[in-house]
Amino acid sequence: AELSYDEAFRRYLAGEIDVWKADCLCRTRDGSLQWIYDVAVPVFNDQGVVTGSLGILHDLTERKQAEEDLRRSEEKFRRLTEDIPVSLSIVQDGQRVFTNKSAKRVTGYSRDELMQMTPGQLLDREAHERYSKMVQECREQGVTSRGEFRGKDKEGNERWVDYSVTQIEYEQRPALLGASIDITDRKQVEKELRTTTDQLRIILDALPVISYTCRPDGDFGATFVGGNVLQLTGFSADKFTADPSFWA
Repeated sequence: AELSYDEAFRRYLAGEIDVWKADCLCRTRDGSLQWIYDVAVPVFNDQGVVTGSLGILHDLTERKQAEEDLRRSEEKFRRLTEDIPVSLSIVQDGQRVFTNKSAKRVTGYSRDELMQMTPGQLLDREAHERYSKMVQECREQGVTSRGEFRGKDKEGNERWVDYSVTQIEYEQRPALLGASIDITDRKQVEKELRTTTDQLRIILDALPVISYTCRPDGDFGATFVGGNVLQLTGFSADKFTADPSFWA
């Protein structure tokens, strides 16, 4: 257990502590407060009794102020990032050193569990390879990189995230800040829309007529042409949608 100041000083005077070290807050002549680092060794007489001290005093005021400024800055950072609906993680040397509450909502893992995991452990193989390349690009070029990645949450459910990574300095050391937005619902809607579109295309291609849509003004260029146009004209549908003048 940490000793109280009085107990530590008593032991020092009794010769039980080899070196005295203490940060002391002192009031100067003008009334201002100043931090002093006091380090000393005891001086013994021939009988082994402490008769004095040999020490030095060092002004710690600027360092203490810098530490306090850093503490306040980090506290402000945590307050700003804790409850936003974006999953944030800070990675140093390949390991998470910070993560916010939203990360649990996306992954299902607790903060303590995430702190023991690397970002790549949440991704499937293909996504992990792209993630590694993106991180390398960010480090080498100093740019913010972004991509969409597929992984699984703690329950094994498929999750999609829009992920960006950028270089920062955290606790006076280089680090990577990762920001993830859960886009799983959007991906599901896109999948359902593609399925519906494919089904509609099959129906339209099976009709005995050619169906199409076009822009309502300007060149009235085709935006969709049924695939059975190939049988009638010998040209594929993309010929008509790629070039508005192809109708002429």
